[in-house]
Amino acid sequence: MHTLHKTLARAAGVSEVEVGDIIEVTPDFVYFHDTGGPKVMQKFKEMGFDRIVYPDRVACVFDHEVPPNKVSAANQHKELQAFCIDQGVRYYYAKGICHQLIPELGLAGPGMLVMANDSHTTMLGAVGAFATGIGYTEAAATLGTGKNWCKVPPIVRLEIRGRLTDGVMAKDVMLHILQEKGMRWGLYKALEFAGPTVRDLDMDGRMALTNMSIEIAGKAGFIEPDAKTEDFFGSEVYERFASTGAGEPVYDEVAEFNVEGLAPQVACPHTVDNVRPASELEDVPIHQAFIGSCTGGRFEDLEIAARIFKNNRAHPRVKTIVIPNSLNQYRMMVDSGLLDVFLDAGCTVTHSTCGPCTHHHLGLLAGGETCIASSPRNHKGRMGDKDSLVYISSAATVAASAVTGHITDPRPYLKDAVRVPRPAKRAMVSMESA
Repeated sequence: MHTLHKTLARAAGVSEVEVGDIIEVTPDFVYFHDTGGPKVMQKFKEMGFDRIVYPDRVACVFDHEVPPNKVSAANQHKELQAFCIDQGVRYYYAKGICHQLIPELGLAGPGMLVMANDSHTTMLGAVGAFATGIGYTEAAATLGTGKNWCKVPPIVRLEIRGRLTDGVMAKDVMLHILQEKGMRWGLYKALEFAGPTVRDLDMDGRMALTNMSIEIAGKAGFIEPDAKTEDFFGSEVYERFASTGAGEPVYDEVAEFNVEGLAPQVACPHTVDNVRPASELEDVPIHQAFIGSCTGGRFEDLEIAARIFKNNRAHPRVKTIVIPNSLNQYRMMVDSGLLDVFLDAGCTVTHSTCGPCTHHHLGLLAGGETCIASSPRNHKGRMGDKDSLVYISSAATVAASAVTGHITDPRPYLKDAVRVPRPAKRAMVSMESA
């Protein structure tokens, strides 16, 4: 069996599973956030549940509307926090975007079955988990029973080859795949990213790939754990995980992608598979540039953007927003001196939040405005007014576009730029319920 199928078999308490089986599983970890959480809490109560079965396997992350941007959000936060305290659930307030924070805290890792009330939960496949999004009702039922169901998906291997030049990132690879295959290609399939290009990526780039698995309709994204996975967690944490070990996979399909010579890519409104090279869009003016989100707010994204901003200010017409996607990433930005670069360039830098990406706060678009963002989606109204336009790209392309005021290929801005080393890891400070 494939590693992912072994994970599902273990969670179902059986020796093996086959594609198409419908199985009852006990997830190893479940999480939800501040905008989905109130609906999960409501369904939990409507179903007549009194207590969460495994509260030590559950977390709530306040990340979408933090700090509260309106009274209704403040009241929801208050009620959700009280629910977490009463149920003995750990909660994290403004410490990071949930998909980044959960693996950073060592709460999910290789061989685990993870379910969460958000579609981009697939990102945790980068650290070797079977991770998938579930709805409000499913999440509530899982909290109340400790179980959920799953149809065992077929597995597609994406064999990716080719060297990425400076200025071309994992996000560009994913947009290239979307352009070739479309948004429904991976429907209810688990997508394994493999090949030399993937092995060369650090964890930041790998997370960008698995994060956007859902954009191809994938049930899960996955990268086989290796030395880089162990380095991400540290040996002591890594050894705690119930890794199933590499299996002997049978693939439903093997798709090959050659990204040698790939240029920076941009997804045009209003779908993520409407992709063109950045160089073909330089007549598109922008009003806002956003570097952040669960897809594009890690140190790798911040570092390459800062290299572009080092000797270039953001265009005075462009509202340029930079949001590291966790407290840990924020600290690395500060420790490496990137924060000063962003401030000197005229960027607005804020605490970790999903805010602009999900049209909640800190960067909503007015009608007729255009934004280029490192976020995962660009459907109509995604970042504000339904008459606004969202283009999505890598953080490098966002930064270069912020400088010129129009969509721009970032590679010329990186020719003589000096890379900033990744700073040493700091221990994550958490805030949990009692």
